[in-house]
Amino acid sequence: MVLIDIGEDAIQALSATVDTASESQVEALGIAALAVILGLEREDTALVCPALEDMDVDMIKRTYSALVCLFLEAAKNDRSQSEVVLFLRSECGFAEARGDLVAQLFTGKKDDLRGLLSQTANHSYLPHLEGVEWKLEYCVPAPDNPAVRELLYRVCLNTINREDGREDKLEFVASVEELQDLVSRLKDACKSVERAVQR
Repeated sequence: MVLIDIGEDAIQALSATVDTASESQVEALGIAALAVILGLEREDTALVCPALEDMDVDMIKRTYSALVCLFLEAAKNDRSQSEVVLFLRSECGFAEARGDLVAQLFTGKKDDLRGLLSQTANHSYLPHLEGVEWKLEYCVPAPDNPAVRELLYRVCLNTINREDGREDKLEFVASVEELQDLVSRLKDACKSVERAVQR
């Protein structure tokens, strides 16, 4: 069995297409996923095509996301076309023809995907975090809904572009719960990096 670690949700999403999506719909989603990953098209335009008109929107989103995971993970691990087919057949229940279709889409863009992933490994293009500013905002209740009272935080990440030294800001607004989730995820990421470094 070929291991391509895309997560149980992605496997379930791909498995669901066996009974609910045609080969042309899976092909259209695969083409869209590759176009978006490689920066050839924006997501909102890539997912608009005649083959997807009759497909459930939730199914489109789940399958598209699963294919993005599959293509990136397979490219990262340098999987061959036959390995992708074997994975899709054994883990997702794809018929051979459908597995071949998805695997051919992948192998046609595999070198481009690997090139993109190698650029991602070079962190010099990523901005450097210089500081964080935040302030507390208060969501004022509307006349039609006086019960809405929520604390919101406006967070501003100050960054510097490493290549040209240009300063930039990334701003977002989050609730207390969203900030707690962000902090939790950042802690998990730090622990994962520490474990990877210790190996």
